[in-house]
Amino acid sequence: MKKKLNIKTATLLSIIVCLGLLILFTLLNDSPKCYLLSSSNSNLSGNMSSIKVAEDYKWWNGKSFTSETAESNLYIKFDNKSYNVDYIYSRYDNYNSFATDYYGNTRGVTFGINSNTGELVYINLKTLSFLRSEPKLEDVDNIKETGKELAEKYATIYIDLSDYILYSTSQKPYQSSSDSKGKMTFLTYTFVKIINDECSSAYISVQITSKGHLASIVVGDINAFSEENTKKANAFNNVDIDNLVLNKLKTITRNLNSPLFEITKKYYALTPDNEIVICITAKCQYQTNDSNNQTQTESIAFEFIIK
Repeated sequence: MKKKLNIKTATLLSIIVCLGLLILFTLLNDSPKCYLLSSSNSNLSGNMSSIKVAEDYKWWNGKSFTSETAESNLYIKFDNKSYNVDYIYSRYDNYNSFATDYYGNTRGVTFGINSNTGELVYINLKTLSFLRSEPKLEDVDNIKETGKELAEKYATIYIDLSDYILYSTSQKPYQSSSDSKGKMTFLTYTFVKIINDECSSAYISVQITSKGHLASIVVGDINAFSEENTKKANAFNNVDIDNLVLNKLKTITRNLNSPLFEITKKYYALTPDNEIVICITAKCQYQTNDSNNQTQTESIAFEFIIK
């Protein structure tokens, strides 16, 4: 004969079950989730009616705006030169936690100011006169190494190089439209801070000409990853990021023919709300038929946020 549970035992078991369900519910809701930020193909709108777009899109959408707090004009000193510049617009760039206020002058020099700190985070010296005169100069010998040394010199104005890696080096040829003999190469050196074996929005890109002169500097969110924020990033250590993104891609592209997916980049970032997230870029290739019923390969680029 089975023993009947007394009221105390039954109550205790009910409490244990409820606590277990509560813990499970909390874990499921607190675990990082994948949100779509943007897609390069508007034809997917019908597929994405049930896909939640990240609220961070209100900042990271590439759109410019007019700041109510930006100074109308500034006097900027850089590299032993002085510039009077006027306010143009503001924008959240490259998954930065701050907006950049952009300024320029009639010569075409452009600067960007961190709207939170007032620091200079964007320098573009490629004016029309620069692009006409620079290619006429002689190329520097061993420019790859010389360019790297110059890039490191400018980067150390902003960062401790020991905390960063030289993530990429790229070269882009340029020829003056006004002088067929005027040629040069832009060499871009990008230094990135690594967080949990992944790239981050803390970076600096320095562009040098093959003539040995600075062309531009772009500074990312170099102050984003304090010791506290770096610890917050550890919450993603046991998360299967690739699986989260691939599942989202499968849902979004469920009506496409033979979709193939590739995650192209992952990096940590800090939102303007002071939240650590992982940003992912991915692409999908799929098949379509043209008017002659010939198979064509199409491609879509995606941006996602894990948080």
